[in-house]
Amino acid sequence: MFFFYTLVFLGLESKRFVAASLCAGLSMGLRAENGLLLLTVLLGTWLYERKKLGRAVVVGSLVPLAIAAWTRWYFGSPLATSWGEQETNEAGCAMSGKGRLPVSNGTRMALSLHRRPAHER
Repeated sequence: MFFFYTLVFLGLESKRFVAASLCAGLSMGLRAENGLLLLTVLLGTWLYERKKLGRAVVVGSLVPLAIAAWTRWYFGSPLATSWGEQETNEAGCAMSGKGRLPVSNGTRMALSLHRRPAHER
């Protein structure tokens, strides 16, 4: 994460706004709140290099949109979820965007450690 912040800063310092926008878009792919960093880069582009604003918007937006499209296709949701966060039903099948997936006994035991007992639900 710090690597992308450094690249964004160096891109802004050298007035390479399209490259800074690309790095901000990549960092937004890792954490959604880095969208503010992308907006800051686009604001700097608008203030100092208005001719490059269109390219900076396209380059900075394509990476997060591509990542969101992939997570939507792969996980069935725009937010990626791990196996540990998915709940299992009584038959031992995890629910996902693609349907019911069988869960091994070891995974079922690991998931049951994180679940509250039935009387606490």
